[in-house]
Amino acid sequence: MYLETGTVKTPIGNLKIKMIDGFLTELNTTDEDVRNMNIEKSPNLEYVYDWIERYFKGENPGKTPEMKPHGTEFQKHVWKILTEIPYGKSLSYSDIAKKINKNGAARAVGQAVGKNPIIIIIPCHRVLAKHGLGGFSAGLDVKKKLLDIENIVF
Repeated sequence: MYLETGTVKTPIGNLKIKMIDGFLTELNTTDEDVRNMNIEKSPNLEYVYDWIERYFKGENPGKTPEMKPHGTEFQKHVWKILTEIPYGKSLSYSDIAKKINKNGAARAVGQAVGKNPIIIIIPCHRVLAKHGLGGFSAGLDVKKKLLDIENIVF
């Protein structure tokens, strides 16, 4: 097992990147300082850094990095649906429940969305409550900033 980690400074704070064997497994906010920015990074880790930079510039970040998030089969199913929500668009928790043929499972979907270990790239911020913002593991202020970047009205 080959582990790589990095921290990148963004408009929503520092993000911690964790990759195992070349696959992105975690991307979350952190209080860690950005350090060792001049060390040589693997092509996979460099791609994640570049993807994040393009995203925060408001550009199309391009192909999603290769990911292997850890979670239950249900969570992975929900997260796959999240990756299909286009940039600048949103869905509700109940919309996602319908897409996975689990009508009435909006709360279960919400719990899976809240456990997303790869924020932004698995765009959990694009999931809104039927009548409002909904929640966000990194805080509602961060969710609002991400929605603003993509011009998503909530």
